[in-house]
Amino acid sequence: MKTINNVRRKELIKSKMRPGDLLTASEMLNITSDAARMRLNRGKEDMLYVMEKIFENRKILINEYQNSLIDKI
Repeated sequence: MKTINNVRRKELIKSKMRPGDLLTASEMLNITSDAARMRLNRGKEDMLYVMEKIFENRKILINEYQNSLIDKI
């Protein structure tokens, strides 16, 4: 049974998704993109965790790159 917390996490993740996130997650979990989509829809913990890691790392990567551009100015 899903917890309320996982339902909220899933909805938050879906609102933050960008093109390619599902494909990246499927590669990380070594599953098809269809299976990744189904795992997300079901709120599976491994999929929620992977999606959150993708978002965190994207934010870090963007910030590091933007800061490196500022340093060059």
